[in-house]
Amino acid sequence: IQTNGALESQIVGPILNSVEMSHTGVSWAEVETRLASVRPLALATNYPADVAGVLASRPGYPELFQAAFGSGQITADRIAKAIATYERTLIADQTPFDLNTLTPNQQQGLNRLTANNCTVCHVPPLFTGNGFRNIGLRPVAEDLGRQIVTSNNADRGKFKVPTLRNVALKTTFMHNGMFTTLQQVFGFYD
Repeated sequence: IQTNGALESQIVGPILNSVEMSHTGVSWAEVETRLASVRPLALATNYPADVAGVLASRPGYPELFQAAFGSGQITADRIAKAIATYERTLIADQTPFDLNTLTPNQQQGLNRLTANNCTVCHVPPLFTGNGFRNIGLRPVAEDLGRQIVTSNNADRGKFKVPTLRNVALKTTFMHNGMFTTLQQVFGFYD
């Protein structure tokens, strides 16, 4: 996780976060102990047959960790790696853009995106370049952005360029949620 593990490093934060997990003061030792004694998806219903088959043959997390890592030891490092491995399989590739079935309205939006050079930063097909930009949304004195992480003055006010895939499903836009419609976003750039 120390090198080349950005997704793994991101994953470990929420697990102990009192806001995201609605509990305070939980340690990794407690998480590891709990996972060793609970049955995966014990409260879930109506999951696919292949999942049911795996869970029937491996009743607990120690057995699943044994299969994945060669031993049943549950650690924060292995939890992060397991979740990251799963998240890397989540690929949205059945959108109207991917299937070439854009509605006229969606095509109009794509045309506007292209005509306004938005695809310089929001590069198809992922509609992100995975870079960081300062677009002047707020004064940098109020919102240091990436500089907080890197301590590099060149990163002052920069934020990650998000993907625009399924952007119409969102209810707020920009890193701080200041816009509530795509029209407001285009208005900002215009």
